[in-house]
Amino acid sequence: MKIEVDFLISSSTCQQAGGACWLTAGGVKFDSVLGFKAGESGPRFSFGGNTFPGCSPTAGDGGQWNFVDHGLKIHFQGWQVDEVKCGNVEGIPPGSTSPVTPFNFIEFSGWGTIKGIAGNKGPFADQYYFFVRAEDRNEPGNEKALLPGGGALVDRLFLRVYTNPSDPVGSIVYLLDMDGNPATVDPITITGGNLQIHISSCP
Repeated sequence: MKIEVDFLISSSTCQQAGGACWLTAGGVKFDSVLGFKAGESGPRFSFGGNTFPGCSPTAGDGGQWNFVDHGLKIHFQGWQVDEVKCGNVEGIPPGSTSPVTPFNFIEFSGWGTIKGIAGNKGPFADQYYFFVRAEDRNEPGNEKALLPGGGALVDRLFLRVYTNPSDPVGSIVYLLDMDGNPATVDPITITGGNLQIHISSCP
């Protein structure tokens, strides 16, 4: 099973930087043209979770990440986060504002499961691997930021789910990405909710 979800949204390149941080997040993504998926009353995607809560790699196995594609009727759940990297997106001011941190993106990876919802019985494997990039670009981080006085920048999210950690691109089973190319990281904008980077309790 290979699933690709494409959105035509402007992209940016990233500039990696070192340092410790952690993430709390929750939100939705409506289809980009209609504002909702035709024939449905809710968002196309919803997501939420945390990574390295309290800046600890051991608390809750490094965190938990949930992502639901309501259109495809699947629920991805990241049960363990193994690696986190923090940095700044090139082309916008560095850091985030609420809470104040020196970073505006976080990347993390680990393993999890996919289960069907609303009657989807699969089949699904016992375990999948994943990579996420979350960009904390504004407060508020959703499309309300586009309103007057909102700051114009909107939080963005990327998700790659795959079966072979030695070949992530070649074993893609789910991709949330701007251009549908699993080899590049091009996050989409969120329409509701927020992505928040933290540094409290970090060394």
